[in-house]
Amino acid sequence: MFKHTVALAGLSVVTLSANAVLNDNNYAWQLAVFLLTYAPISLFSRKLAIEKGRKEALWTFFGSLPVVNCLCLMYFVGAINRRLERKIDRLLREGK
Repeated sequence: MFKHTVALAGLSVVTLSANAVLNDNNYAWQLAVFLLTYAPISLFSRKLAIEKGRKEALWTFFGSLPVVNCLCLMYFVGAINRRLERKIDRLLREGK
């Protein structure tokens, strides 16, 4: 075990133990929080992509990115439904 000393702005000295930093077993909690938070948003983004005729992999990827997913989700909900757009275009062409 070694100790590392860091000076913060010349005012104080902080001593960190290497074992406290390296043996911090919160990776399982971080993964659990990630999966519980971002997996549903990612799956919802994928569902929207399928319904709207968009690229599923791309929308799922952006839906799984932290912070970005909230912004993308607003776009995904308001995006044009390409399937319906194609049907309307076909009906308009047939009607002429």
